[in-house]
Amino acid sequence: MPKIIEPLMADPSPFRDAKLRQAVLNYLRVLGVQEVKIRFSGSGDSGQVDDVSSTPEVDLTVGAFEYDEARGSQYSDGGWKEIIVRNTGSLKEVLETMAYDAAAAVPGDWVNNEGGQGDVTIDLTAEPAIITLHIGFNVTSVDEHQYEFPNI
Repeated sequence: MPKIIEPLMADPSPFRDAKLRQAVLNYLRVLGVQEVKIRFSGSGDSGQVDDVSSTPEVDLTVGAFEYDEARGSQYSDGGWKEIIVRNTGSLKEVLETMAYDAAAAVPGDWVNNEGGQGDVTIDLTAEPAIITLHIGFNVTSVDEHQYEFPNI
């Protein structure tokens, strides 16, 4: 059973912004989209969205949506604060940002060291739409064993 993550509506992101999320889902439905799949991967110290596709296939570079996006953090007034940037992007750009936000909402690190991969699937045939995150982390483990053998 997938873990249900309650979005924090105060957090500025397309994944957590209920009005923007609903506008994006409505726009996808108007286009006749039944499912969206966003694939991502990462390692070293970077990660990226590899592919955004829809069923049936439609042009996702359409539309213009305004949204807030977290762009790192900076130390100010005795604490760390997120840097929030106002963006305008196409449907595809908003979907990519939603995937980054969904992956960041779970524990684990899919972009650093050995990295990881996953996908976000949006099922628009359900009401309300179902957003599912599949994420995997690559882990390298090294064990050392020492044995002492008596002299024979």
